[in-house]
Amino acid sequence: MNGSILNNNLRNLEDFNSEMDFESESNGGTLDSHRALDDFDSHHMDFDPELNINPHTDFGSHMDIDSDHDSNSDAGQSRAESDVANSGSYSPNRNRHTASPTPSIEEGYTYNAGDDMTDYTLDSTSGPTSALFIDHRYYQSQSDRFEHLRESLPDEIQEEWDHLKTTTVGTLLAELHDSDWRDQEISKLVDAASTVNPTQSFETSVEIYADKYQNAGIHPQHKLKTFFAILIKKVPCLVKFTTAESIRMDMEHQADIDSCFSYHKDFEKVIGKGTINILPKSDFKFQMQKQLDVPVSAVQNGLPTTRDLGSFGNIQIAQSERSRTYLCFSNHMTEYAADQEYIYNNFVYESLKHVMPAANLQRVTHDARGYQAQHMVGRPLGGLVFPSFPVDTSLLEGFSEKFRELVANDPTGRGLLGEEFFFATIYQGVKDSYSSNIGGADLNYLHGNPMYKRKHSELGISTTPQIGFNIVDGGFTFVCENAVNGKGLVLFANLNNLARVLGPFFTCTKNVMLGSNNIGGLTARPKASCPWSCTKVLAYCQFKNLSIIHTNAKTGISSLTPDDFRDCTTKMDNVLAAFMKYIDTAGDKSYGYRLEVRAPAEAIGQILEDFKNNIDGLDRTARRHLFFVAETETVITYIITHMRALRTAAKLIREAVKKNPQLEKFHHEVACWLHSEVISLVSQPPGTYYGGNMDKATLGFYYRKVQEFGALHRRSFPIIEYLMNPGGVTLGRLRVPFGAMLLSFMPKYNTQVTRKARLPRTTGFQAALAHVAPDIVDHAFDVANGTYDPSADDDDNTSVSLNHRSEKEVIQELVKLLALSLINSIPAALRRFPDHHPRMLRTLDLSKAAISRLVDPKNNPPFQIVKYTSGSVVNDYDSKLEEFITMDESRIAGILATKGGNKLGLLAPYFSYLLTYLGTFKSRRLQGDNTAVTDLEKFKRSLKEALRNKFEFLPTRALIPSNTIWDTLTIKNEAKQMKFLRVYVRDPRPYSGKGYNAKTPGLVYLD
Repeated sequence: MNGSILNNNLRNLEDFNSEMDFESESNGGTLDSHRALDDFDSHHMDFDPELNINPHTDFGSHMDIDSDHDSNSDAGQSRAESDVANSGSYSPNRNRHTASPTPSIEEGYTYNAGDDMTDYTLDSTSGPTSALFIDHRYYQSQSDRFEHLRESLPDEIQEEWDHLKTTTVGTLLAELHDSDWRDQEISKLVDAASTVNPTQSFETSVEIYADKYQNAGIHPQHKLKTFFAILIKKVPCLVKFTTAESIRMDMEHQADIDSCFSYHKDFEKVIGKGTINILPKSDFKFQMQKQLDVPVSAVQNGLPTTRDLGSFGNIQIAQSERSRTYLCFSNHMTEYAADQEYIYNNFVYESLKHVMPAANLQRVTHDARGYQAQHMVGRPLGGLVFPSFPVDTSLLEGFSEKFRELVANDPTGRGLLGEEFFFATIYQGVKDSYSSNIGGADLNYLHGNPMYKRKHSELGISTTPQIGFNIVDGGFTFVCENAVNGKGLVLFANLNNLARVLGPFFTCTKNVMLGSNNIGGLTARPKASCPWSCTKVLAYCQFKNLSIIHTNAKTGISSLTPDDFRDCTTKMDNVLAAFMKYIDTAGDKSYGYRLEVRAPAEAIGQILEDFKNNIDGLDRTARRHLFFVAETETVITYIITHMRALRTAAKLIREAVKKNPQLEKFHHEVACWLHSEVISLVSQPPGTYYGGNMDKATLGFYYRKVQEFGALHRRSFPIIEYLMNPGGVTLGRLRVPFGAMLLSFMPKYNTQVTRKARLPRTTGFQAALAHVAPDIVDHAFDVANGTYDPSADDDDNTSVSLNHRSEKEVIQELVKLLALSLINSIPAALRRFPDHHPRMLRTLDLSKAAISRLVDPKNNPPFQIVKYTSGSVVNDYDSKLEEFITMDESRIAGILATKGGNKLGLLAPYFSYLLTYLGTFKSRRLQGDNTAVTDLEKFKRSLKEALRNKFEFLPTRALIPSNTIWDTLTIKNEAKQMKFLRVYVRDPRPYSGKGYNAKTPGLVYLD
């Protein structure tokens, strides 16, 4: 088939679609901006019945293949109705773009940006261009905005409130039998909006807010009430931000190519050169499940349709360092795990057998779930990192042809995959590899146009699929540096002005920061009237990279849920503490602002070249109209202050619910609010918080219109009202709980939750807050200020696989488990002052001072020092330490043995965790990983160092199931008796001559 015939057939397809009056469908939903750079994959695929193309026939070698596809994901309109699965792009102006062939890396090849002869003349469909920002005439200054609010906001709030009461949400609110105060509060907001003025700067607002927590001299009986009053009011004014034009700062500019998307009916044509790992995975944590804003044209049930790539069923089957490849299909599997096994075992593995040499094939697992390997390492099913194996992509020619043949001859396979299955590859997180600064006297790209660099640098050539890229993400970044004092700066967008620029052509969704309604970023999707081929525009402050860097598959701020704030889980404590510690050291760094466009590759090259050519005007416009600026330290101070306060509130509320079961039914709704407040400090939270039902139910939506950071009325949540005024609230007369339509997330307590096995622990925070009442609570401000050590007293419902934890995290967990085991195993008879036991558990403190408080505050030291035990395998501190760091699985099994009874049961969590982690090294050895042995030795050394640093002393008894963990010394003198713990000390020199016996002078008998 030649290009002329293909174009004629494409025009026939246009007529076919026109006769059917076909319109594409667009999936709704907002991609969380916090993950928008990392979680999408996309491409464009068509199967055309009018062309009589058999999707199971490999005709790619008989036609020209273009790498760039134009597409637009607007509701009610499709710009991609006429592509073929392996064809080039078909843009709205009906001009076909011929992709330049991918160059090969010849010997001595050197990338040279000066070789770029590409014509970057703007196509009328490329956009959005720099002129959109530079020529916009309706920017609004801060003073204009404040004046506008005074004039229009009162009527706007009243109209919106009146309309809300007629909606389903309004009906639900009325059914709460608690609406009078809401009408009164709206009246106050209307009056406040009539006189709204910026009363102070952002810096002053943050300083005052932090001082309220840290320095307010509040009498104890009023502390709890005042704490919640500060928390729910936040910054009760309209803040005046500093414009970027008004301060001296140096601005740098950089463009890059980030995520790149390719799709094709042939697997071989969507992967790059070199090696790729085939993944027989049966967990689907990498499965595409989101709105990707990449329309894909296909045939379903004999009719053409356009769907977002993320809506197709898919299985990840391969990956390289920066790419993931998926098998995509229209049908829906009934049981993913079983169906995935069937597809891998019968099609993927059999196709690999057909194309791969026998020497390579022997390394390929023959089973999707790796049952044999799991059995060999003695681990339960589901706990293994499924074996992957590297394959030279040159060995995969013929894979797709064999794959289609096998599916065509298998009724079950046809039922699972349908006939229009295809392959999609996503390269993501590559912006640092394909970036280019603007500089020099002539303000050119110092490393070439990023799109040219993506295709022609050595790394780019090796990772470019045969068919090139259908869709790419091009980014343009404004980076700022303080020209005066060297302190870090953060650029925020003026969201109102940014929305004015993009609003005529895009539907914009605000992705706010710091909980404000006016700073942050936007997600913009094209309207039907949009003339450009882009499918999405993102604008965001790069400060959010702090939260992305701290996030992996299982941890990080974005992994927290309302349930974590409901239960005050260990996960919540750990994630928030780690995040606050992480950002607290970033005050000297500056964070710029980024615009990102998703569009066909050719259009991206043109857009980025246009931005560079007009950089002076774009820079002036951005400084004057688009950017606010704040010192990084100020931003961090606000985040940490508010985050600590919210964590404290979650704990106080949990304790109140424990003591007042009538409050339980209101717990989840306030947990939803706490969760949204935390997440929105750095990025848009999932759900419907902004302008959503939750905000309207609490009036947060209306407060944010009058105040910069919003507020909360104390009556929004009965629990908060009760805590602020326990004597004045009748629990039996509280309103009914929020219905499901008002909540952002429903609790998961209706289903069975599998909890991690853990040691029984005394509730540290519950012990500290013995009674949640205003005249007794002393620690609210301590927790808010970070001076109160949070407990580890809660359940963590999110079990993190060891395979996804770093060595440092595993060691930290082991140290924690051993500390808990040793503390809990101290004989009850020696816990002479048990009130100190919860504190030891909370702080994991097994020091001399802690033992003294719990066991013996009268004698110094509070234990019997044993220098050496002759005739015993465990005879000093170091030999005892070796027992805890043993890597001998049979030795650990002996310690954990239960036959005939075992007195070491409290050590089971520690050794079980250690045994599980040791299994990962054995698994790696079975898979041929030669580094597993050296990594195991490194792990043992690191664990030994961590335990040695943590524990000044250890019990003396050998770890034998018939032994107790601790040994004791009993001293008798006439009618008196005294027991001491026998311990080995890390450094016995300070304790020289400190042993005890019946003749020890000054010995205090406590038993």
